[in-house]
Amino acid sequence: MARRTGVTVLKIAITALAFAWLFVVVDRRAVASSLARVTLVAFAGAVALTLLGVFVGTLRWRALLAAYGAPNRPSIARLFRLYLVGTFYNTWLPGAVAGDVVRGVATNESFGADGTVSAVAVVLIERVLGLVGLLAITATVVLLHPLHQDSRVLYASLAGIALAFSLIALVSAGYRIGPRIGGTLGQRIASLPRIQSAAPFALAILLSLFTQILVPLSAHLFMNVIDPHVALTDTLAVFPIVTAAAYFPFSVNGAGVRETAAAYLFEAVGVARGDAVAVSLLVWCAQAAVGALGGLLQLAPAKEKSAP
Repeated sequence: MARRTGVTVLKIAITALAFAWLFVVVDRRAVASSLARVTLVAFAGAVALTLLGVFVGTLRWRALLAAYGAPNRPSIARLFRLYLVGTFYNTWLPGAVAGDVVRGVATNESFGADGTVSAVAVVLIERVLGLVGLLAITATVVLLHPLHQDSRVLYASLAGIALAFSLIALVSAGYRIGPRIGGTLGQRIASLPRIQSAAPFALAILLSLFTQILVPLSAHLFMNVIDPHVALTDTLAVFPIVTAAAYFPFSVNGAGVRETAAAYLFEAVGVARGDAVAVSLLVWCAQAAVGALGGLLQLAPAKEKSAP
């Protein structure tokens, strides 16, 4: 417990330092001015796109449950509700994985009486595929729209994709690895789910690409109001890399790091740092609004039942 608290305090401290440094190099008044220009219509549109992303993520989750042979797959309505609740935990609490654990534990019946390990594993794989989609888009962006980025971004993206699929392969090989380890740990590893069907797994990968496209589209809704001269292709080129920066593990859900990346990366397409930081903050606010909806759903009792 003390170690976990220490890690949380460290993340908060690093996030605070990131923002402190950011607002030394970026004019806070410029950021405030950019935020003031945003319309309610743009914000509502970004929230709608974020909700659509959650729904597509729900479809990806259910596709993975099918891919891993879950015999008792919950209904899409129940998974959507749980995804929103998970978004609340991931957005509003430090750590960015608490919501995933909540989702996995809440759907443990998918794999039978002792299905918690498998259900949590599927949720984490669903998040890993989201990262795969992001890295795939980032690699494509670097190839088609370099933005003065060197080849290291491309190589890092490809390496990340390879690592992600290696982790997924290790999970599927758990039934072989577990018995060699033995003990309680070995039993848990052996109980990890295996891919039973390739088609729904391939569908999940495609859905991951779609969810990651929605994020820069949300960003462009704000950019179109703040700086209408920025082309959609430029936002599509920059914002996936900004989103990838949010996976920096030593900050609170990427805060501060994401805004710093936006400030510098958008300069390559002629966007002022204040405008770029404002767009990044607004995208997070749209996600936080959707997360708040999940918090409200957490307070309401669930009545959905599983569907075969």
